[in-house]
Amino acid sequence: YGQSPYSAVREGAWKLIYHHADQRLELFDLGQDLAEQANRAAAEPARTRALAERLGSLLRARGALMPTDRKTGRVVPWPDEAVRSPAAQPATTGSSALPS
Repeated sequence: YGQSPYSAVREGAWKLIYHHADQRLELFDLGQDLAEQANRAAAEPARTRALAERLGSLLRARGALMPTDRKTGRVVPWPDEAVRSPAAQPATTGSSALPS
């Protein structure tokens, strides 16, 4: 369907999507934005971090494996690791990763 691999978690109306390929985080308030048009990750850093921590914990608890980045040969970081990474910065395409 043209989508890269991702993991997602919901908590109430909030949905966090972690895109494995570029470690991009997207946060949506489905109560206000059911079409997922307004990425709130940069505007809600504490909520983004908390949901990334929860998603990382859930993935580990379920024995999930993260994919390998073809360019670097390294395993893609868990969502909670990516949110703590200094490389997590706003993207220039309108969607954003969490600023450090």
